[in-house]
Amino acid sequence: MTSEGRKAERVPEDMGVMMREVEFEPTPDQEKYKVRVMSYLHDNPIYRTADLTYETCYRIVRHQRLASWWKQVGFEEWIQNRNEFREKAEYLLTLAMKRATTILQSTDAKMVGAQVNMIKMVLELTNRMPKENKGKDKEAPALDPGQLDEFLRLSGYVKLEEAKKLAIPMQVEVSSGEKEGEIH
Repeated sequence: MTSEGRKAERVPEDMGVMMREVEFEPTPDQEKYKVRVMSYLHDNPIYRTADLTYETCYRIVRHQRLASWWKQVGFEEWIQNRNEFREKAEYLLTLAMKRATTILQSTDAKMVGAQVNMIKMVLELTNRMPKENKGKDKEAPALDPGQLDEFLRLSGYVKLEEAKKLAIPMQVEVSSGEKEGEIH
């Protein structure tokens, strides 16, 4: 046997399945169909998508082209993959991180603006962006209770006890026409 033959023997049996998953590119109609199937199955978390059959898919969402789709190489594995969205999101995040690295490592003077923006984005994503302090965090001057009461009175605020004394009792009618208690 050649060394190539030995390498072929070491390939796991499920490698063909993995290759079909990688190669399968669904159409927009197939993606819509999968969303409908997965939405249906989402309400039944004990159902394993790995056990999803043609018959089950057809019962969930009747589609005339399902039979031809099911025969396509990789379709069955693709539709059974419940983690597809999370896998795509991780892949896109990996691409974004590679692109961010390329931008940050660039020595091109034209990239300075993009680098500054990328640094800001990375700082925000990692919760390390310094917070802007526009005087909001300044400490209020310490007031004794008398000064605080005077400040509130001058600002138009009324103490709760005084507000209750000023309230005028009213009768309120309910929709049935009966009178209900007083409002203070």
